[in-house]
Amino acid sequence: MAHHYLGQHSETLEDGEHCVKIDPFWAKGYKCKGLALEGMKKPRDAIDTLLNGQKMTVDVDKNASKILDKLIRRLNKETGYLDGDLDMLDRINNEKYCVVCNLFEKDVKDQEKDQSNKFLSCERCEMVHYCSLGHLEENTSTHKEVCQQLLKLWKQSKQIIQVHLLWKDKDDDVIFLMAQQIKGPMGKKIQMMMNGVAGTGDLKKQMDDLKGCGEGDLIPIQGIRNFAPVSTKEQEGLKTWEDWFSLPDNKENWAQMDSVKMMMSRMCPDSDVGDLTKDVKDALTGALTDPMTVFYAMKQAGLLTNAGNKVVRLHVVGAEPHVEIMKIKAFFALLSSIIGPNLRIILIGPLLKSPPVPEANPVITSFGGTYQDFLQAGDYKKPDCIVAFFPGIYDPTYNWLPTVAHTIVKDIPFLVTCTYEEDYEKTKKWLVTGSGMKPEIVLDCPNPFASLGICQKPAGSNVIHSRNMFYLLVKGGQLGSVGDLLELVDDLEKAADDDMVNVIAAMAKMQLASIQEDSMKDLMKLKKIGML
Repeated sequence: MAHHYLGQHSETLEDGEHCVKIDPFWAKGYKCKGLALEGMKKPRDAIDTLLNGQKMTVDVDKNASKILDKLIRRLNKETGYLDGDLDMLDRINNEKYCVVCNLFEKDVKDQEKDQSNKFLSCERCEMVHYCSLGHLEENTSTHKEVCQQLLKLWKQSKQIIQVHLLWKDKDDDVIFLMAQQIKGPMGKKIQMMMNGVAGTGDLKKQMDDLKGCGEGDLIPIQGIRNFAPVSTKEQEGLKTWEDWFSLPDNKENWAQMDSVKMMMSRMCPDSDVGDLTKDVKDALTGALTDPMTVFYAMKQAGLLTNAGNKVVRLHVVGAEPHVEIMKIKAFFALLSSIIGPNLRIILIGPLLKSPPVPEANPVITSFGGTYQDFLQAGDYKKPDCIVAFFPGIYDPTYNWLPTVAHTIVKDIPFLVTCTYEEDYEKTKKWLVTGSGMKPEIVLDCPNPFASLGICQKPAGSNVIHSRNMFYLLVKGGQLGSVGDLLELVDDLEKAADDDMVNVIAAMAKMQLASIQEDSMKDLMKLKKIGML
């Protein structure tokens, strides 16, 4: 933290990133990054980093709440970035409350004397709660839609076997490891047995890899090193996850899972070992949904004709170090196994770092900044598709207007994904009406390659999240009101720059409330360099 106290924010950020790389479950590493981003005048990025740290460390670092929570609250008080009362959000994640009226069970007085105030839970899934029979009945139709999925989550939480996926360093020959954690004394016994028979082969290496990840209590299932090439005929048949699981090189794995499950059932006859095959598929699809979503959407939109014979360029916008950067090796390996090796990917996001010395023709590279910054950097080649994984483009935190305007004018396909139904509805509404533009949405549907793994968020709600649950693909369209404003810019070229900015800001305020001054400045810059 010495760099932080000296006001050396870039060095503080490097220190924090180094700490997180060494130990991703140490809260102080995330605090270091958060303070650095605050010092760099990026308080919202700091909050995102601290929230990710909270998620990663909550069950590992006993001091996580003490280290991170106060800083998150202070930054949020200054920015108003997170909606709602953070203390209330904490209670929702840790206490039983009524999903209809948000009344907390702890706040109900004299509930033993007044049985009408006794809290109820869904008798089937036990994951949603009510303060009264009336509220339970009122919520029945809404809850019925998600009850079966929540029941599966509840059952998974009770299994003695939990499946984990661990990402390896980009320079490792293994992309990621699949491992199982067995609760209770039986887990320790099996781990000791595995250590005893590991020998010197691949199993021994996987056991060592797990220890290298700080995960010595896990038992390896499989290490993924590559993906077999997919033929053109097989590519045409890929329409769901089951089609991918049924490819010849993937079939063998599921027979192995069934054997492991039978063995575990015999060893733990009185415990619920769950469905290992399903749990592995949940974890695996969570890791591979991004490349499969890009492949399927581009295929459906007719963007992969003769893809194997040409360079396919992708720009992933809003990328984050702890998500897209961590997964890029799997993203590239799987996607290139399907569409061919001539794939070029640029990851773009404010939290990323640009390489100090750009390569001449990199297969994968990154750019630290917004997409409008990237467009102005000068090293631009028109991509085949611009991709944003659940960006929440309706949220003003990240200025998406110039990106979408660029895709419309240059007729570049723009793929956006969403993680839950309300996210999808807000995203589509912003594209259709909130942006002030008229993009042409050519694909708009639930994603057959969404992650099969789901979560309930917030806890106790009827909201199910799944990575890339929906996707929309925009291609072309019209600038609409934004275009009208940009045309007026041309009439003001003789005005002084400062005056022009003030005039445009006033026009934006009068004619289109959703366009802020910063957005107009970016749009004007892109127009001047021919990117609009």
